[in-house]
Amino acid sequence: MSKQKTPSGRLLGFPGKSAQPIKAFFPKKRKGLPGDRWLRFLKYLILVGFVILLPLFVSGPFGESKPWFCMLICPSGTLMAGLPLVMMN
Repeated sequence: MSKQKTPSGRLLGFPGKSAQPIKAFFPKKRKGLPGDRWLRFLKYLILVGFVILLPLFVSGPFGESKPWFCMLICPSGTLMAGLPLVMMN
């Protein structure tokens, strides 16, 4: 296995160069933020609900299902699915 960087790592330089200015604003990781425990629990609820249960129980006549997580939660999926619809109107 080679210890060289992948081409994408060489071309983009992410996260090293772009993360340094961000770290200047947040020098320490803060623990014990209000609502931290509930937000940790929420990510698993979203996983179970939108990634596992909705596609499992809400399916079409041929067994296919809509990508619920991409349509409703993920910003990238929302833009990719929504922009063509807006452009067609």
